[in-house]
Amino acid sequence: VKVNPNICTIATGNELVEVDQLPEPHQIRKSNMLTIEAALLNSKIPSNSLHLLDDKESIKTALKKALIKNDVLLLSGGVSKGKFDFIPDVMESLGVEKVFHRVSQRPGKPFWFGVHAKLKTVVFSFPGNPVSTFANYHLYFLPWLYASWGIQIENLYIKLGVPLKIVPPLTRFIHVKTELKEGVVWGAPVIENGSGDLTSLTKADGFVCLEPKENAYEVGEVVRFVKTR
Repeated sequence: VKVNPNICTIATGNELVEVDQLPEPHQIRKSNMLTIEAALLNSKIPSNSLHLLDDKESIKTALKKALIKNDVLLLSGGVSKGKFDFIPDVMESLGVEKVFHRVSQRPGKPFWFGVHAKLKTVVFSFPGNPVSTFANYHLYFLPWLYASWGIQIENLYIKLGVPLKIVPPLTRFIHVKTELKEGVVWGAPVIENGSGDLTSLTKADGFVCLEPKENAYEVGEVVRFVKTR
């Protein structure tokens, strides 16, 4: 028997409004936090939540309390190179040791990961775009969670239904719709409009992991698959 970690989902940014509000032209709905909370409930894990405005001192005060009260923080936004992306600096000031920042992948490149040296609180700070947050939750948080429970995750593989060219240097995680044909699972990319296209995720069953290489991936080529539903 393993205990569930205490998890806080944290959204950052003055531009965020509740999902039942009509956003102004400069605003967006607070969808990422609810997406993560719903994903956690698929693993039967309840969570609490915070919304941090773009003020460095108030962010520091709130995160200091959150680090003490929780085993895991799942943040969305505030880790890129924008004027109000304070999270990396604030985490360092609070004693959270950066393990890495930025991954050679798309979507989700600005991902930040760290651990508090004394409290042992684990921090996953995802980029703010919806597809980036959703992808990195499945690529990094879930494997960590299952590893902490001592549960091994089996790698899944499917066949590509279309040829795909992956240009260096970034590894691509492309969301696909799958289909079972004569005992073989095939996947084809979902039509989408970038990492801000949340609705495209509703049409996908997961992501294929495609590392850059000189030649295009061919139809029928076996590739790693990360299931999301």
